[in-house]
Amino acid sequence: MERCDAGHELLDATMIAELRALGADEFDGLIRMFLEDGTATIAALRTAQAAGRSDEVAALAHALKGTASTFGADVLAARCAELQRHAASDDTSTLQRLVVITEEAFGRVSDALRLELRRAPDALGHQTDGSVLDGE
Repeated sequence: MERCDAGHELLDATMIAELRALGADEFDGLIRMFLEDGTATIAALRTAQAAGRSDEVAALAHALKGTASTFGADVLAARCAELQRHAASDDTSTLQRLVVITEEAFGRVSDALRLELRRAPDALGHQTDGSVLDGE
């Protein structure tokens, strides 16, 4: 599993395995939905922050935190929680910095999820990167 700069896994391997167990189509659909919705949420976060709509920033950060947690993207979820906590602050430079940090974390998680899509198991349970699932 890919790691972020601090050594934390970008995605929880157990949660990814559980999502894979739902089936290839469901797994693919969940990831694609996260990528599309997350991209739109990040854009909306930038817009809301620039317009000073702190309630909207908090709501968007909360929503992204929930979807990040679905994939065990704990670092992204933590960034969203921090953004959510600071949304009502009058410190616009900190809030702007947190939006950028959250966007960067989303980008890293998105890259890791795209990699997971390419590593989908074949009919024999082998991942396309050559490793084997289920300890075979």
